[in-house]
Amino acid sequence: MLFMMLTTAFTLRNVPKMQNLGYGIKEGSGNVTSCQIQDDVFSFEEEENSIPNQESSKQRSYKEKKEDFGINSKKIRDEEVDWAPNSKRTLEEDEDEEKLTPKPKRKRKASKKADFMMNFKSWGDGKRSNTGSKKYYSKEERLKYKIANGKLNDNFVKINLKKKVFVRGKRRMTSEKYKRVEWKKKQVEKRADGGDERAIKKLTCFRCGDFGHWANKCPGKIGDNLIPLDSFNDGDTTYLTIEEATNLAEGVHNSTSEGITRVFKEKNPTSQDDNISAENSDNEILSDWDEADLCALEEAEKTSLETQNESKVISDRCEEKDVNPSVQPLYKLNFDGNIMETPKEVIDTLHLFGYTSFRKGQEEVIMRVLSGQSTLVVQSTGSGKSLCYQLPAYLYAKHFNCITLCVSPLVSLMEDQVTGLPPILKAVCLHTQQSASNREKALNALKQGGVHILLVSPEAIVSSRGGGVLGTLLKELPPVAFACLDEAHCLSEWSHNFRPSYLQVCEILKERFNVNTFLGLTATARNETAVSIAKHLHISLFNQGVIMGTCIPDNLVLSVSRDAKREEALIHLLTGERFESCSSIIIYCTRREECERIATFIRTQMLTASKIDVKSNAKRTRGFSLDAEAYHAGLSGYRRQQIQKRFMNGKLRIVVATVAFGMGIDKADVQGIIHYNMPRNLESYVQEIGRAGRDGNTAHCHLFLDNSDGKDIQELKRHIFANSVDRYVVRKLLNKIFEQKNCVKIKKLLNQPNNENDNNVKKVEINVDTGHPSLKDDSSNEFVCPGHEVALPITELIESLDLPEENIQTLMCYMEMHPHCGLKLMHHAYATCVVSCYRGPRQLCAISKKCPPLAVAIALERKRGKSFDKTNSITFPVVDIASQMGWNSRIVKQELKNLEWERNGPSFKPSGVRVEFSDLAFHLTCKCDLSEEEQDKMLEDIYDRACKQEKDHLKQLHYTYEVLYKASHSSIILCCDEADEEKCSILKEKIKNYFSQCNNSGLRSVHLEEKLYIRPEIEQRIRGDIRSLLSIHSDQSWTGRAVARIFHGISSPNFPSKVWGRVRKFWRLHLETDFNLLLTIASKEILKCR
Repeated sequence: MLFMMLTTAFTLRNVPKMQNLGYGIKEGSGNVTSCQIQDDVFSFEEEENSIPNQESSKQRSYKEKKEDFGINSKKIRDEEVDWAPNSKRTLEEDEDEEKLTPKPKRKRKASKKADFMMNFKSWGDGKRSNTGSKKYYSKEERLKYKIANGKLNDNFVKINLKKKVFVRGKRRMTSEKYKRVEWKKKQVEKRADGGDERAIKKLTCFRCGDFGHWANKCPGKIGDNLIPLDSFNDGDTTYLTIEEATNLAEGVHNSTSEGITRVFKEKNPTSQDDNISAENSDNEILSDWDEADLCALEEAEKTSLETQNESKVISDRCEEKDVNPSVQPLYKLNFDGNIMETPKEVIDTLHLFGYTSFRKGQEEVIMRVLSGQSTLVVQSTGSGKSLCYQLPAYLYAKHFNCITLCVSPLVSLMEDQVTGLPPILKAVCLHTQQSASNREKALNALKQGGVHILLVSPEAIVSSRGGGVLGTLLKELPPVAFACLDEAHCLSEWSHNFRPSYLQVCEILKERFNVNTFLGLTATARNETAVSIAKHLHISLFNQGVIMGTCIPDNLVLSVSRDAKREEALIHLLTGERFESCSSIIIYCTRREECERIATFIRTQMLTASKIDVKSNAKRTRGFSLDAEAYHAGLSGYRRQQIQKRFMNGKLRIVVATVAFGMGIDKADVQGIIHYNMPRNLESYVQEIGRAGRDGNTAHCHLFLDNSDGKDIQELKRHIFANSVDRYVVRKLLNKIFEQKNCVKIKKLLNQPNNENDNNVKKVEINVDTGHPSLKDDSSNEFVCPGHEVALPITELIESLDLPEENIQTLMCYMEMHPHCGLKLMHHAYATCVVSCYRGPRQLCAISKKCPPLAVAIALERKRGKSFDKTNSITFPVVDIASQMGWNSRIVKQELKNLEWERNGPSFKPSGVRVEFSDLAFHLTCKCDLSEEEQDKMLEDIYDRACKQEKDHLKQLHYTYEVLYKASHSSIILCCDEADEEKCSILKEKIKNYFSQCNNSGLRSVHLEEKLYIRPEIEQRIRGDIRSLLSIHSDQSWTGRAVARIFHGISSPNFPSKVWGRVRKFWRLHLETDFNLLLTIASKEILKCR
């Protein structure tokens, strides 16, 4: 547009010059009627019926100008506009001629172009008109003209900075698009009429819930307006006291309370005489106790039974225990307790699976499971462990209407097992990464029947205790025949990748699903680990219930070398005779940065023209190499998925990955495994080399051992020390869990001598579900706390202890396994509740008299000095309030959620109250009557156990180095073309002895140096670095372990590697120095600075 304006101005000024140059220019009475350029670059033409020397289309009358501008005639005369600069007429002459000459009919589009041309000519020079009476348009006059014609924003373009291409005036919506959109709307309406929930949701306004409009045009419901404040009485602003709130919580109805909660509504009232006698007997006992500590103990005993019967949550829990009956074994044991011979039905089923005979150990495991005997299978990868649970699952489903639960730790393992099942089996999996449609299909398949195996994660099993997907499906699930625990070594705390959630799986399966038969599958478990797993699986006879096989397949060829230049040695190995013909190779590295560096090095050294993926590299995104790609957790999920897919399809030869890769890989033709760094123990080594040669063909495995510089060992020690814990951290966790409550005061009262009632001392017990104390006759002066609910917010606890969530949960599992602890882990729960009233403080006061949990929370806050006269909301720890009330936290949350609705005749409507739960927390029940001596004993046991774990892992690391060193070559040249069979046999024999040792004599022979010597000059340098770190970053709360972690490059929640890894001066500064030695020195320096 700007180009056209400038070009037009240039043309109009140079008409005489254009005539001389040969352009066709028409003239007439001083007015330019048309301008035609021979090059046809642009043209402006007046309409055909315009008459020269007569009134032009723009020589309009005074009335027309008045109508256009919308202002009075005086202003028009004062600011007269010269519409035709070459004309000498006045406005009065225009009015006289208007009466005689009719207006010529003109096209609007052509006149606008002519108007623009003429007006621009009048404005362009900035000179006086030919009349000499007035200047052409000034800036103010131009602005007024644009405002009057509504053209003020004609040159304004709204720019979207996110777009790279800008267009102006482009039509986005065509008629075809509009018809398509309208047709889609009609289809959605039809599906909504048919009952489609998704279509109904699309047509629903999320503000009012009605149909037919969107939220931005929501008129609002007529009956949804909040009740004005005047609806509450001005005198009704007195909150309940702590005593009144306690009576309301315990179901005592007095004249001041407006109602009684439905949870404690009495179902079968007893006679009046019985109530009086019970009240008198209880009052005699309560007279000897502190009334503030034992408020309404008699009423609590009475209402505890009513709560247990009337509570919907607790009754559902009691009913759910008997929903799924236990499945009886398919075959019975012999009279001597041994399993029977394999029947013909099992052999025929084996043929249906496509096999002619059993492998070693398969037949015994299958018959034990079909006979209802729990079993642990320890066999190498690829030995056929999957058939041990697939065949019994098919036979159980054939004879009974039941399913088999398979607990798997990885999502990729679940999906691979579902897709790789035989045709006669049907399985579904449930996990958090499923889409909504896939989960819905799986749930429908479970409800309709026909599913043999259900694969779930251990976290899903644990969450079923507090609800979750399995908790809601519990009533609809068929009975569970048996449970298979894949990767069963995660059950043992002595394992190389212990997972705390596995500890609760067996207990919950027995409690909630009535599972009596367990099958554990693992490829790596030494004797001590196997004993721990068998204990959790409830295997009574270890020799019969544990089926041990070969830990390393015979088709694997092993070799180890010590090379100073590993990169060059790696290329020699890949181009040698052993690995040159391997089509699929996995290279394991310890660190992510090393994975990227090695993958780039391999691509550079082995690059040829035929191995370049031109099609992928031509795209804007990063392409894929045909030789090697890095795989680690730092990559995006999409790229990891694409790399894994290309490797599985055979389009990618080498994957350089961390140890996480391969756990979910079920690729049978992996022909080579290379360890660029030493693994942390022999269990990890066997687990990783077991991913090669699953098809039975010969596969090669090589490991590059550290060339006596100790870098690999120091790097692996970082992972061990990352899980270590200080003694004071365990003490802080115990103090947060076992916080003293009223039960401790009750115990002290019971322990006090009482001469009057010395022979008739009562025992206080509290119901586990309700938490209410009860009195029972007992001759002993003993008090037993059944447990209280405790919720510790995860974020706050992680920040306070500076430990990851998994480590804290591991410590809690140790506490749960302690014999005198009484702690029981439950599913995570929300710890904080926020109640907001849109109708003001008076509504908060009114609902508090109907809701006991809210009344107790407000009473406690008012006791601390907080006023609620001018506030309409309250924030309180809901689980702590439930524990103090003696209620179950699920009941309390349900009561609070019910405040959001109020009855409106037969239906409900919003009440103007908003209840929100936040702060996800560790949820557990514990006994609060532990003495200080008992807590100190527990502290010693847990801390000693953690230290023992750390020493055991360090011993495994050193023992692994010794075993690999004895079977290693000095250079890769000795084993790149052909492996040494003698050294391979030595290495296999050493590994076999490690897993078969009953007393761990190999690990016992490893001695760790407890007091390490350090040279004085090195110690002084370390102390100087510590003081420098403390002075530069004085705003941090430093501990000795935190400083040692910084110097070793170990990340923690309060000192993450993404932040502190940029502090190059101190991060990984003293990696060669022992961690415990750094810890001691740093602790002393911190004490000096304080």
